[in-house]
Amino acid sequence: MITSFTEPRVVIRPTLPSDTPDVLEFCKFIWEGNDYIPYVWSEWLADPAGILFSAEYSGHAVGIARVTHLAPKQWWFEGLRVNPEFHDKKIGSQLHEYITEWWLANGDGTVRLWTNAKRVKVHHLCVRRGFVHTKEVTFYDAAPLDEPVDSFTPANENEISDMTELTLRSPSLPISGGMMDMGWQPVVPNEETFRSVLNRGEGTFLWWHGRRGLVGLWEDDDETAMHPMVGLAACETADLPALLLDVRRLTAREGRHKIVWNAFISPELDAILHSAGFSRESDHSNYQFEKTHPTRP
Repeated sequence: MITSFTEPRVVIRPTLPSDTPDVLEFCKFIWEGNDYIPYVWSEWLADPAGILFSAEYSGHAVGIARVTHLAPKQWWFEGLRVNPEFHDKKIGSQLHEYITEWWLANGDGTVRLWTNAKRVKVHHLCVRRGFVHTKEVTFYDAAPLDEPVDSFTPANENEISDMTELTLRSPSLPISGGMMDMGWQPVVPNEETFRSVLNRGEGTFLWWHGRRGLVGLWEDDDETAMHPMVGLAACETADLPALLLDVRRLTAREGRHKIVWNAFISPELDAILHSAGFSRESDHSNYQFEKTHPTRP
């Protein structure tokens, strides 16, 4: 078949504000109309730490993807979306390859992404581009525990060095996957990532029983209301069930309806979570893939 010179082709380019109507329109048909992109779109357009790319076809934006620089040597791919009417043109593959090449030219360290555990085609695409499947995460939730709690005190920016030291030596960190997730963007905990979270005002860190442990909490919502998410739980392994029970008590004290942790799936952590009254919300899970820069690791 001979392709006409006048046939439209896919062009990937930096996103323009004028792409907004197209993006918001096709996102209405993704995730049964529950896509989060419309809620963050204006913020993403204005965020200098994130770079948006659009796939244009026949004069319209039909796909998007975002590359975010979370901290020194830590990058994140997110928001890859394609207009469902154009899934036959391999636009998702083109966007993924484009942002990977952009990161190889401009980035360093490690880039990570999440994708649904059932999206086998995306898994194969990641592997072809040199990404490695490193972990699987899923949602565990627990009801508030209506009992007194006085074990938490706020941690602040002046204590970042101490927060980092406690976290990195905590046996609970490798059990929970070695990452900190304070808003759908997992990072390796270090002073820069703690500072980034606090500067953005997107999370709260609390010391537990003096400095016996540290918990990071951030806000998310469901169809009911806003609720806290566990982003970090750093302590001795034997203390983790008690820390999580106190988090449930804190959730009740603040009048919230549940607490959720998008947690690393492992038999050890699963047993700990169940002992603290957490259970899996569903069989849904996401795979984490990552790639280390070949020349600027």
